[in-house]
Amino acid sequence: MINFKVDMIHIKPMNVGLIAKVCRVSKKAVLNWIYGECGHKKIKLKAFGTPGGHYRVWPSDLAAFLELHKMDIPFRWQDSRKLIVMCVDLGLTTLESVKDAAAVYNLNNVVFSATDIYDACFTLGEQKPKLIFVSEAFYLSDASAVTFFSSKCPVFLIADDLDSLKHNQSTLPHLFKGYATTEHAHIIQAIRDINKKTTQGV
Repeated sequence: MINFKVDMIHIKPMNVGLIAKVCRVSKKAVLNWIYGECGHKKIKLKAFGTPGGHYRVWPSDLAAFLELHKMDIPFRWQDSRKLIVMCVDLGLTTLESVKDAAAVYNLNNVVFSATDIYDACFTLGEQKPKLIFVSEAFYLSDASAVTFFSSKCPVFLIADDLDSLKHNQSTLPHLFKGYATTEHAHIIQAIRDINKKTTQGV
């Protein structure tokens, strides 16, 4: 029998039985979600198989599924997978904003800071970040390094003035995944977008 409490926080991959209890449906219904068929509606719950032939679902994938299909089901989760972020040549205030934003979305997220190209390349090789924030000043001083970074993972350019940046966007290469200001909300959105793609395997 699966122990389940409504207020428990789900961290590890969930089996079909536990998902059925959380969603108050049958195991067959959960399997139908995983197979991608439910009546005349096509709905797909992302899952992975175990060597024994069973299905497991990451809590973040179940949360995304419930949100997508507007299922009002109490569900608390914290994905145990972490997003590693590297910040290159960011000011102290902006760096703290990145750290705060990473923690807001997932307490397991880790932020590394690099002050120059050598430090950045070392961190890139050792920590293998999934997201990189670079300052506008760093890009202007070493565009080739940013081009190299973008071949490894998504790179966001941080600028003080987003309006000016958008105005000159045509002169910037398309190697950037996106642009953000030093405002906390913009940084949170960038981390949220990448975190979802990383944890959902997109």
